[in-house]
Amino acid sequence: MSDFYASSGILAKVPGDVIGATSMSLPKPGPGQPPERFAEVDHHLGRVRITYKLSSTTHHKSTNWYWKAVFAELVEGG
Repeated sequence: MSDFYASSGILAKVPGDVIGATSMSLPKPGPGQPPERFAEVDHHLGRVRITYKLSSTTHHKSTNWYWKAVFAELVEGG
């Protein structure tokens, strides 16, 4: 397995619709937010904590902020 998959934990096993739904529970992304946020969800593997990184893209003078899922792990006792 490559380092890319090892560094993202079990993120590849979490469906995209689950990642999208949990990201909607986070505060609106923007320059005043902390660089990381976490969300937990029940998954068939157990309780999963997803780590989101605050990211942005710039096109001309417009900046678009968004939360990018970067890591997922099972939560103990979940």
